[in-house]
Amino acid sequence: ADFSAGALPGYDDFPAGKRLAGTVTGAKGRTYRGRIVFDLDESETWELLNGERDGIEYLIPFSKIASIVPRGWDRSAVRLRDGSEIELEGGTDVGSDNAGVLVYSDSGGRPDYVAWDDVERIEFEP
Repeated sequence: ADFSAGALPGYDDFPAGKRLAGTVTGAKGRTYRGRIVFDLDESETWELLNGERDGIEYLIPFSKIASIVPRGWDRSAVRLRDGSEIELEGGTDVGSDNAGVLVYSDSGGRPDYVAWDDVERIEFEP
C-alpha cells in the first residue's frame, strides 16, 4: 500500500503552543478572566480535551476549542473555532468527574477556583 500523500506539513507549519486563557462564567454569572488550568491538569493549547459521542472517543486539542458549556452532570457542549459544535459525554474532562478550573488573573496572586458544578461556560481566547 502507498501511504504517501504528497507534501505533508512540516514542523514549522504548526503554531507553537501557549497557555490556555479566557473567561470562566461561574454560578450566579460571576466571571473570572485570565490564565486557565482546566480540570486542574490541562493548561496549554496543545493539550487534549477528551470525551465520547455515539461510541466514538474524541481527543480535541484545546487550540481548536472556542467554548465549553456543561450540560447536566455527565456531558458538555463543545464549540470549535470553525463554528461547529459537538456534545460530548464520558471521561473526566466533560462530566462530573472534572476537578474544576483554576483561573489566574493578570494581577497575579492566588488563582480563583471554580468547581465544575459551578461552571456555566468557559470561553477560550484564540
